[in-house]
Amino acid sequence: MRPDFPIHRSLFNLLRSWREIRRVEQAAGEVVRQCRDILWQRVYLRTADMSIAQIRGYVRAQAAALVDTEVDRVLCRRGLTPGLYAEIREIAVAQLIGGIAHDVLSREIAANKRTLAA
Repeated sequence: MRPDFPIHRSLFNLLRSWREIRRVEQAAGEVVRQCRDILWQRVYLRTADMSIAQIRGYVRAQAAALVDTEVDRVLCRRGLTPGLYAEIREIAVAQLIGGIAHDVLSREIAANKRTLAA
């Protein structure tokens, strides 16, 4: 019989937790890759005159249905438990909001530079 070492159990739980965190991050990244172009096409024309807060809110609203569908697909493809759904969704939505907001603002900065140069 193996002795019960709390340190080994703690280390095992830590490694298991790290592995699960990594799997969630990878799954969220896959969701982002699948949704980003579609989301950009949906929002880029409508966000031209919005503030950053408005852009973030609009992108969040538009991302919801896309991300929900894609998280379900990723869970099935990767064989992940449905209990990870909310965490994957949260990370994916946050990454999409940040990325799309950055792209919108970068587009506006580039347009302003072209206007000033002309």
